Amino acid sequence: MSALDNIKEKSKDTYDAVVTQSKQTLDNITKAGTEEPAAAKKWGVTAVAGLGGALALGAVAKGVLGLAAILANPGVAITAGAVGGGILGYRYITQAVEGNTEAGTADAAA
Repeated sequence: MSALDNIKEKSKDTYDAVVTQSKQTLDNITKAGTEEPAAAKKWGVTAVAGLGGALALGAVAKGVLGLAAILANPGVAITAGAVGGGILGYRYITQAVEGNTEAGTADAAA
């Protein structure tokens, strides 16, 4: 056997070993993928839920900060305070009048 034939034979052995090892690795990966889909699903759902929660929290925070920025404007703050105070005052007066009317009716009946 010549030196060239020796090299060809060793190359063929090396090639066969690499092909066999690659097939075994691919089989192991396929087997692992079919055996543990529940764990993969759990972590996939966890990751997606975490990302969704982070995006939702970011959107809410931007909305709250935007609302706070609007209310920080003095003109808007005074208007909102006046409207809110008017509503609270109206409710107080209405309840006080209703309370006096009921008390007057009870006194007249006695």
